[in-house]
Amino acid sequence: MANLVPDATATCHGVLHHVTSDMFKVLCKIEASYDIVTVTATPYAPYNSSSSSNCHVKSSSCNCADTSSAAAPTGDKAGAERVPPPAEAAATPGTHGRPVTASAFIVQPEHLAKLEQEHPEYHSSLPSDRYIRIIIAGLAHHGVDPAWTQQVAQQPCVPSKTPQQYQKIPEPQLNGSELLPEFTAEQLAQYQGKITDGKVVTACGHKVVEIDVSARPDAPPVVYLKEFMAGHELSYGVCRNLYEPLLPPLEEPGDLQQQHVDWAEDCMMDWMRKAHLEVRQIGRLLGPLGTAAAPLPEP
Repeated sequence: MANLVPDATATCHGVLHHVTSDMFKVLCKIEASYDIVTVTATPYAPYNSSSSSNCHVKSSSCNCADTSSAAAPTGDKAGAERVPPPAEAAATPGTHGRPVTASAFIVQPEHLAKLEQEHPEYHSSLPSDRYIRIIIAGLAHHGVDPAWTQQVAQQPCVPSKTPQQYQKIPEPQLNGSELLPEFTAEQLAQYQGKITDGKVVTACGHKVVEIDVSARPDAPPVVYLKEFMAGHELSYGVCRNLYEPLLPPLEEPGDLQQQHVDWAEDCMMDWMRKAHLEVRQIGRLLGPLGTAAAPLPEP
């Protein structure tokens, strides 16, 4: 992912969002692993607090702006080549606005070094192609300096997988006419917020699965699983929180399609592999896709 690092000679362009205190609380829940640092941002034009503003950031403590805060427009279909669309009314970067203070979600160098040492499986030296596509779509949409947007677009990255490359939850071994148990949403809900016999029970699409967490019940990914995914269907929350612009727009659980589930299943399996957690299917969730969807974080 993108990050900000101290550099007294550098600037970084991005988008300055004005949010309410309740919105900021939601962001803090979603980005719980980040440090919140105050930076100084200089808008391209006089700052209007009622809307988002393009800006560049330069300060003695942290001389970049987190461009990951620039959200792509809903339903954006950015191409795989990552060529940014031209901005309709890109403001000229400069010092046209009065500097303002802003909060940035970053990982401090010492914190990052500790995370990389303790959990090397979670950290790659390159961002994902998906992440870069989201950033450049947001930068172009908000009229950020085209030269900066192009620089981000040329960032080396880890290519996105094709659907044929997605990881799948292992198929259960059944004997003869044996059938998987069926779960209603109410039956699945009995596992909300719990670790039962060393396992977290959740669902991905119609697959009800248990994740063996007995060896690491207090590990950060396990705590997240227990609090947000246990007893729920997870693909809606995964697709809403991580966001893949190439997937159809997803505003509510009823919008969930099989391609969302397949993508979320791959994300979950990759996450479980990195966390060294075993997953197996134990049942089938009844109802349409989106049944028992995990709620999004609330303030």
